[in-house]
Amino acid sequence: MTIKIARGLSLRRKQMQEISEGFRPALSLKPAPYLPIVDTFGVEGDPVVIPAGRLIALDAWNNIVPANCGAAATISYSATDATYGTPKYDAAESEGLGDAVAAGPTPASFSLVANYCIGYAAFDMVQNQELNGQPSSLNYQVQTNQKGIVCDYMVEYPIRTTNQMDATPGDLIVPDNANPGHWMPLKAGDFTAIDAATLYKLLTNVVGKVMRVDAISVIDNLDKVETVPGFGVTGAETNGISNHLSSAIADSGNVRGGGVSATYKAIINFNV
Repeated sequence: MTIKIARGLSLRRKQMQEISEGFRPALSLKPAPYLPIVDTFGVEGDPVVIPAGRLIALDAWNNIVPANCGAAATISYSATDATYGTPKYDAAESEGLGDAVAAGPTPASFSLVANYCIGYAAFDMVQNQELNGQPSSLNYQVQTNQKGIVCDYMVEYPIRTTNQMDATPGDLIVPDNANPGHWMPLKAGDFTAIDAATLYKLLTNVVGKVMRVDAISVIDNLDKVETVPGFGVTGAETNGISNHLSSAIADSGNVRGGGVSATYKAIINFNV
């Protein structure tokens, strides 16, 4: 039997589907299981592989990795990875899962495949224990395995690398290939005698703009305010500096003319 559709009542379907707003896209992502541990926290020593604020991209399995501005970059493991049994990167294995990092005097390293930035991490991302099958506890999970990213927001960063030190308001921002996951400003010198392929990589990886750069200083004499130790509240314990700015490096090269004791912060408007 042939079922007929009444004239003029057939449904036309669009060839796309809106999923979510773009500043926190509804993507279900997971950190790549082979990423080295960069920090641990808490009583359980939860292993962080992507710290908050790092620029991120996706690998061949659509897992989160540090952004490297479209050019391969070397990533090193440490003794901490041997302790936690972090899998080494192996391109021939599913999800990049290789053998566990072995203890020894010379940590292993691997070449992170060229990638392009898709956003930044809004929080510390713990090692993907679902994919590497090495949970620290059967009844404890500090995070869900699925992670979200942010693409469009104003963020304040401590200046933490030499390549960030010469940032000025208005500079475009790209991932730093020498420090995957970190940002760096584009400068005129980056376009000197540049080839088309490199130009494409840079322009494709522009993820935002520097809005403001300031020296970090104590505000309202908060360095004289006693706070509860261990809570990280701005006060005498943090020398009057906001906790999120504590990792800023000194301008040892006097790039900004501030002397070796000066540290800086930058406000970046992301628009990935």
